[in-house]
Amino acid sequence: INSKHVAGNANYKLNLIRINPKFLMAHTERIISRTVPHEIAHLICHKLYPNAKQHHGPEWKGIMRQLGLEDTTYHDMSLPNS
Repeated sequence: INSKHVAGNANYKLNLIRINPKFLMAHTERIISRTVPHEIAHLICHKLYPNAKQHHGPEWKGIMRQLGLEDTTYHDMSLPNS
């Protein structure tokens, strides 16, 4: 991932997540505790609800809550020198 704003993403076809290495280095704990579960929830949601209309819709939010996580959709992390 080569972006100043995207911390991670989920690829449904390959069933994998990608994490932005710059964010991982700058915010390791938050990436591991929040971004990784956020992206895994997307994969779970896609498997359970393949016809869900929104990426961060009620199905995804429900999965996040079932995992005991906040259903926030965007992060507030920044990168050094950005």
